[in-house]
Amino acid sequence: MSEEKSKGKTHPFAGHLRPAEEVLWLSSPAQPGAWNQLLILGGIIAVVAVSVGIGVMTDNDLNTDDRVKIVAVLGGGSLALAVLYLLIRGVIKLFTRNRPPERAYAITNERLLYRNKKDVSSIPLEKLPSISLFLGDGTKGTFSFGALFPMWPDVEDAIRIKHLIDDAQKKRMQRL
Repeated sequence: MSEEKSKGKTHPFAGHLRPAEEVLWLSSPAQPGAWNQLLILGGIIAVVAVSVGIGVMTDNDLNTDDRVKIVAVLGGGSLALAVLYLLIRGVIKLFTRNRPPERAYAITNERLLYRNKKDVSSIPLEKLPSISLFLGDGTKGTFSFGALFPMWPDVEDAIRIKHLIDDAQKKRMQRL
């Protein structure tokens, strides 16, 4: 699986795999999504709009027509900001859709790989210290490889992955 592209996305470890290296497992944890960011932005806009709206509605110096106009401008402005955000986010997504994820993990027949933004770390299976697995909710877990290699948080099906690492390590040691 050393292809440069997988399912229309750039392989997270393209250019970092050796010629005879085979990817046994690859995972890209959930990256922050646009919907989460949109909800946060919408919440901030709503709080500001409601605060200003309450201030306008309680101002006794304004007549009813002025109050309605101000509230309409606030509502329209909030909607315009949300639409502008979605357009900008769409354009950014268009230009960055083939980039590899910011964080990814892989097990190959020779080593473990970890991508964090643009940096890729690796450790040969034969030099791998003891592996600690901390189980969390359901089947998720966090792997710790000592001080030599970054932790892998939020790995789905963690027990199966632990067995996969152990098996790959045993096979690697037999070949050496």
